[in-house]
Amino acid sequence: MSTNLRNRLCEFAQIRGNLTDNADGNPEPRFTEGILKLKYCKSEIADVVNNSRSKRECLIKLNLKPYGGNYRVLDKYINLYHIDTSHFLGQGWNVNNTPADVKPIEKYFNNEIPINSYKLKKRILRDKLKPLKCEACGLEKWNGVDIPLELHHINGDNKDNSFENLKLLCPNCHALTDNYRNRK
Repeated sequence: MSTNLRNRLCEFAQIRGNLTDNADGNPEPRFTEGILKLKYCKSEIADVVNNSRSKRECLIKLNLKPYGGNYRVLDKYINLYHIDTSHFLGQGWNVNNTPADVKPIEKYFNNEIPINSYKLKKRILRDKLKPLKCEACGLEKWNGVDIPLELHHINGDNKDNSFENLKLLCPNCHALTDNYRNRK
């Protein structure tokens, strides 16, 4: 097979297992049924993979969105070029690490930094500023499970996050408040 023809076939060959490496490390087509253009050469993919901690980071460095189809294509390139991924940290590698620049919660209470109610509630509970129980009825558990809590703004202004204006309520007690969901 001429070099030019082989290069053209490689350019339009499908990654789905129809390529093998030949002696010089370049992909060699076995057949060309489906067509998917090879956008990345071995050195480019290897460089990105070797300097990343996860597949997601690889996709971002390749300017691709981290969606399912792109993960599959990346896997095909990694398998095609036999690139080592043993240094990847795996799913959830950063789950329990909190960022070093965690902002003081007082900045949220002083309304210096905007935050949505769900995140503020999580932060209040994480920092143990309020107990995990409804402040109106006192329920902590329902049917043996921790009761879900909602953050209630006493004055009805969901932008006023001053600590005195906040209550943790169960959904039932929250629905019975005068200003529930901007009700006046």
